[in-house]
Amino acid sequence: MIKNDLELSISEENLAHFLSTLEGLEKDESIQELSPRKQEIYRKAIYGEVENLQIQIQEYNKLKNEGINAIIIKEPTDLPQTIIKYRIAKGISESTLATRLGIEESELIEHEENLFVDADNQLLKNLLNSLNIEVPHTLRELLFNSEKVKRDLKTKLGSIFNRLVPFELKEEYNLLEGYLKLYSALQRIFGEQSNAILLGKQIDYSPVSVRYKVPNGLNSDTLYLHTSYAFHISKRITEINDIPSKMLETDPNKFRKAIIEKYGELNIENCIQYVWHLGIPVLPLKLKGGFHAACWRIDGRNVIVLKQQSKSNARWLFDLLHEYWHATQEPHLLTRDVVDIQDVMSEGNKNQEELDANNFAADVIFDGRLEELLNKCVTLSNGRIQYLKRAVQSVATTNGIDVGALANQAAYYLSKSGGNWWGAAHNLQDKEDPFGIAYKVLGERINISELEDPIDKELLENALYEDVM
Repeated sequence: MIKNDLELSISEENLAHFLSTLEGLEKDESIQELSPRKQEIYRKAIYGEVENLQIQIQEYNKLKNEGINAIIIKEPTDLPQTIIKYRIAKGISESTLATRLGIEESELIEHEENLFVDADNQLLKNLLNSLNIEVPHTLRELLFNSEKVKRDLKTKLGSIFNRLVPFELKEEYNLLEGYLKLYSALQRIFGEQSNAILLGKQIDYSPVSVRYKVPNGLNSDTLYLHTSYAFHISKRITEINDIPSKMLETDPNKFRKAIIEKYGELNIENCIQYVWHLGIPVLPLKLKGGFHAACWRIDGRNVIVLKQQSKSNARWLFDLLHEYWHATQEPHLLTRDVVDIQDVMSEGNKNQEELDANNFAADVIFDGRLEELLNKCVTLSNGRIQYLKRAVQSVATTNGIDVGALANQAAYYLSKSGGNWWGAAHNLQDKEDPFGIAYKVLGERINISELEDPIDKELLENALYEDVM
């Protein structure tokens, strides 16, 4: 970036030199002796320098001629460059501004060169005031009352907070850049509500309550924060998911058969791989509370989020298949939201699509034999709950079914009549690492480096890094 008339003069001389070099390329024998490939590389390098210098010269002249009207602020992180542009646009030299600020000209030049990495709060305040640069009230609060705002944010955001904190704030280096990135992240994820979050005010949750049919008594704060965060991360993943979307099978028998034919057996890893194969990313998150699972369709691309807190492969498999069913519905819609706020196997769920999703998951897992297997459990236990555990183990083993999966269904059906057998079912689960499996597949399927935006790239890295710590 050109910062003064002297740098403009030097840049114009350099541009003239590179243009002259381009004109003489065909006559330069030393260049002609190079291979065609090396000649092309050399030409592209010079063209790159020419283009870069032309852009900088044009920008500087525009600032000088049009004043602050020529300044376009795209991101909060543009603030350091904006400060320099305001000085240029207002025709103020480094020497004059330094005098106003009460510092040496060399110090100001160094600050501008380093984009105010080491500038303290007082200097930043003086710069903004002296150049009459308006910044949002919430950004001023974050920059100049940072410790208090950061404490309040940590309390408000809970476990999400660490996922939003940029590298600079964690390492306590270039704090200005860090706070600007944090501010930008909050705006991207929470939109208009980011101001209320930053100022510690009440958030308007009514749109979320309508959108996701929030039950009475549920903590709307956590729901809003977690769904907004998960949706933003999901959207970023759909942007770098280059697996083509395929036709989604709604017949549980055909779906089950396709997985077994492709991978050999039906299990959580193979199901996750198959869903990815169909073009649907599966994002595991270790965020407690807020919601249980979700399926979003964003610009025609489905993405599944799993937040199951259990380490049971059976529970994760059932949730995955349940959310997959949501992905198959209303395929003509480019945008669709389904957020399962409560456990998908909770008794209070009467929504027909939720019931259909549960039936699909059960039919895939038990090959359409769930009712038959449960009847065998009832017969073997003589209808007495104290014998049910042994009956479930026996029926599952005899029929080659996962004990934990059958135990979950037995508990689910007992809950419909007011019984509570979830404790026993929990003890029958095969405790492994389904989150780790889903995370491993995610790492195999996406390349974070393909995300061009540095802030969203860091948010995605933080999301995945925090969950494996």
